[in-house]
Amino acid sequence: MTPDERTLLQSLGTLLLVDMAIHIALSFFYGFFTFLIAILISRRLTFRPTPALLSLSILSFTLLTLDWAASWVDLWILIRSVLVDDIGLPLDEKLASTNFKVYKAGIIATWAQAFLPVVDDMIIIRRGWALFPGQRRALLVMFLLWLATVATTFAQLSFITSFNEVQALASGGNKVAFNLNAASFSLSLATNIVATGCIAYGLWRHRRLVVSHLGQGTRVQKVLSLLVDTGVIYCVLQLITIILGLFASTPTSPFALVIAFSAFSASYAGFSAMYPLLVVFLAKGHRSFRETYNNLST
Repeated sequence: MTPDERTLLQSLGTLLLVDMAIHIALSFFYGFFTFLIAILISRRLTFRPTPALLSLSILSFTLLTLDWAASWVDLWILIRSVLVDDIGLPLDEKLASTNFKVYKAGIIATWAQAFLPVVDDMIIIRRGWALFPGQRRALLVMFLLWLATVATTFAQLSFITSFNEVQALASGGNKVAFNLNAASFSLSLATNIVATGCIAYGLWRHRRLVVSHLGQGTRVQKVLSLLVDTGVIYCVLQLITIILGLFASTPTSPFALVIAFSAFSASYAGFSAMYPLLVVFLAKGHRSFRETYNNLST
């Protein structure tokens, strides 16, 4: 086997492992989200979801479905085109042909993943408005950050519409789209930091004004504590995704780091899609993560 053939074979193996890592991660979260949606629409709940929550949850589920289906199509085309069809073709021609066949699925997955944080931030801002309508400055900051996220997302996607642009993005050559993607993630992270900070401030005020008089926690405190817990976790996931993306985007990035980023970014997409609905289900249980941990430890 020539050095060029070994390089091509290594590229094929990398593509297969990356696609499998993405699909396994997406399938896990997609299955769990499907379970939540089935419960939501079955009307077997003790609470009635608002039309806005139901509509945005279905929108997030639709986007995740497109992402999940595109990952299936990508993996199917890759295996069939390289390992099954046209046995007589050289491997380099097969890979070139396969890249052209899968780029449309890649565009669908990229667009779907790009809009998931935008939908999540809409729900987070609406939640902040419902909980703290008096904090107009903080709400205005969140809204402006969300508008900036939308603008950078559309700007990023405008550079991912053709085969050459998708190939350049995959190889690290499309720097404009990559920088805009990092900016969009950072703005979404800033939105969630502001929202979580507002809720944490509200929790602190509630404890100071109410709990000190009653001597025990209230239902409102438990719900606010849950929102702070989940908000911090979501911000940490966003931060890890940004950091991994920065280190895994260079041509010299270690193979293990590329696989880790692929799996983690797919996991983040799945978690971000179901995050708002998951918080509602947890809030109806009136228990925060810290309270659950304390109960398990004692």
